[in-house]
Amino acid sequence: MKTRSVPRTRWVQHTEAGETRTVPDRYTEDIPVPPRDWDHILLKAALTAAVAFTGVSVVWSAVSGGGLLATTATPWVAYPVALAYDAAWITCLILEWLARHDPDRAVLPRRLGYAALAIVMVVIYAHGHLADQRVAGIAGAAISLIAKVLWSLVLGRFSYELPTLTREWVRVSRAEIGAELALTQERRQLDRMRGQSLALQAATRTTPMPATPPVATPATPTVAPAAQPAGLPPAATPTHPPRNTQPPPARRTQRRRTTRRATPVPRPATPPQPGPATLPPPPPNQIPPGATLLPVICPPRSTAAPATPIPPAAQHTAAHPATASTGPVERVAAAAAPAVAPVRSAELLLTVADVARLRGVKPGTVRSWVNRGKLTPAPESSDGRNVFRPEAVAALDNPTATPPVAPSQPGPMEGGYA
Repeated sequence: MKTRSVPRTRWVQHTEAGETRTVPDRYTEDIPVPPRDWDHILLKAALTAAVAFTGVSVVWSAVSGGGLLATTATPWVAYPVALAYDAAWITCLILEWLARHDPDRAVLPRRLGYAALAIVMVVIYAHGHLADQRVAGIAGAAISLIAKVLWSLVLGRFSYELPTLTREWVRVSRAEIGAELALTQERRQLDRMRGQSLALQAATRTTPMPATPPVATPATPTVAPAAQPAGLPPAATPTHPPRNTQPPPARRTQRRRTTRRATPVPRPATPPQPGPATLPPPPPNQIPPGATLLPVICPPRSTAAPATPIPPAAQHTAAHPATASTGPVERVAAAAAPAVAPVRSAELLLTVADVARLRGVKPGTVRSWVNRGKLTPAPESSDGRNVFRPEAVAALDNPTATPPVAPSQPGPMEGGYA
């Protein structure tokens, strides 16, 4: 058995002077040499010969076909066209090579290849016949035939015959994969066509837009008015003032002034006195059976503050008319009567911030006035928040004046005898 030497390298541990290092070690290894594969060498030689004969055949057929066609056309056109004869049978030969494992599919390319080769051979012989060189024409045609035969033998060497069931399995698999590939290509074509259609519709606007269905508006249930009990006047229907449809006037930008103006104390305006209001009747389901309904007239409630402070004695007299007389009998009778809280009209009350803004001082100054007794808060103050009546604030301008005392509910001993 033949061998051949092959140089190789390996890494080994080597120690010198007590130090170990890894160093490369080069050596030669003999390996057996397999015998020559003469089959493969000869097959490659046959393939090379087929390629060489094909090249010679193409050149000779191009010269012969070009010379024949040059009698009726210019040479630069005739010779390139003559190559089409050889390109035809070579293309059929390539298709036969691709179908070498399926004899049924290789039949048609083989037949068309021989037909194209026959046309090439006729053209070559015709050129030699016109040149009175029939032998040269036959020899040239034989070169193309030999090239075709060599290729057929090489194809037979590289093709393998498959069993019937294996061939059918390959055919079915090829059909399924081909169907998937065809569907993919068709989908791509359909997507391209759909995109072109949408682009054309968007450009021309020929397709009407789909109509938007009307949105159903829920009907508002109508509530019937409650039945009006007999014997009561009709309730007044509230009326709303008409809305102002004109646009609001444009705001004017004013420059801020650095100097602060003294804000005058506004005088409480007397609003118009409303008429007597009639209470609406209660709902029908809350009226006890057999009850007699009578309209209740409420006195008007005034929101204006009194112009001058009312003395406590006058307030007691107005709240308790029975104590107006100076007789002791009347006073004792009024004291024995149940105390009724006086009904006071709504008054304008000012907060600490309002008083500070009106007087031009800080809120802390107003609180100090309250602590020193200079300013008396109103009894409506609650939760630690003081409110003041306008007359108490106005009394700050006259320090000698006595600030008004907050009214309270009169007791049995107020305004009477001690």
